[in-house]
Amino acid sequence: MASSARSRKLRWSAPFAAAVVVALIVAIPGLSAADSPSLPAISAQQLITKVQQVKPVDLSGTINMTTDLGIPNLSALSNAAGGGDHGGPAFSPTDLLAGSHKALVWLAGPDKTRVALQLDMAETDVVHNGNNIWTWDSSTKKVVHYTIAADTKPTTPARGDAQAATDPAEAVKTPQQLADEFLANINPSTAVSMAAPISLAGQKAYQLVLAPHAGESTVDHVVIAVDSVTGLPLQVQVFAKGQKKAALSLGFSSLHYSTPAASRFAFAPPPGSTVTNKTLGGSHDATTAPVTPGTKAQADPNAKADPKAQADPNANPNAKADQPVTVGQDWTSVAILKGVQIPRQLNDFLKAATPVSGSFGQGRVLESSLVNVLVMDDGRVAVGAVSASALEAAVAAAP
Repeated sequence: MASSARSRKLRWSAPFAAAVVVALIVAIPGLSAADSPSLPAISAQQLITKVQQVKPVDLSGTINMTTDLGIPNLSALSNAAGGGDHGGPAFSPTDLLAGSHKALVWLAGPDKTRVALQLDMAETDVVHNGNNIWTWDSSTKKVVHYTIAADTKPTTPARGDAQAATDPAEAVKTPQQLADEFLANINPSTAVSMAAPISLAGQKAYQLVLAPHAGESTVDHVVIAVDSVTGLPLQVQVFAKGQKKAALSLGFSSLHYSTPAASRFAFAPPPGSTVTNKTLGGSHDATTAPVTPGTKAQADPNAKADPKAQADPNANPNAKADQPVTVGQDWTSVAILKGVQIPRQLNDFLKAATPVSGSFGQGRVLESSLVNVLVMDDGRVAVGAVSASALEAAVAAAP
């Protein structure tokens, strides 16, 4: 999305490999509509334009999350994919691959966002207020404080988007961001139509339907519900081929168009928490001692910067080793990662996966109704909402 005013991204700390998977398959449940409201007729192109021209709005609301991909429990990935040793929250994006979840969200102005992800007996918060971004994991009592450096502000999108040269990686998206990504795929590869209006989160909404022509895509169609007044995407549902129930969905269950109180965006490390300070655009990290009642978190002057965060002066800036590559485009794009370390907890799971071999090499395929993963014996991992054979072809064609 080119305009930061239209950026509504919710992010948590996670390794890139896990983030790629979640970016493809994080789901939010479809919200039922008991009636079809009466709305003025509008064309699909007019609705697309309405979404593309949506103006920023202050709001508070609840997003309910569920996934139904027909895959086994991936809780074994939690320790490997969470922030843990990276100083970020212990929350793992794999927690969102199955079951039901809830996130509370508050947006105010171009640079104030608060998101509270409700987990079982725990909560993960992300607070963006001006030049400061805080993440908090109640289960580990870890806080990460990001300060946005002045030289990175021009390229840092609003609404809590800790991005680029930092460790926060995209894991959960707002309906607007996910809708924007699907709308970017509208070209001759996509059939576009309209469905009946619905009532959603107290708003009357139009429904746009996108259907890929590509036979290798596992996506049957995508339904985007758009607020008839504001043009804000309220819900995105993705239906896999051969499935009647949405495999992936993202939507508001409640929504209020009003400016949240300023106190919503004020954050202080809770007593007993450990704070790690980082600079977006910089390389220095400092970890504080636990915060005790009546004291403020102070950076440890003896803390050493993470050597992995330091730039190697002898590194080749054009080197592409271990960098992810993308094969294909829009509906048939496949992300291929190199040098991925598979958690030992998944060894038995991988042994039960389907073995494949060919000119592309040898590996095993993990299949779901929507997203498939090809884990190669040489350490490469291919992920995409495409058929297993398309994953193999992508690996064979990758540079």
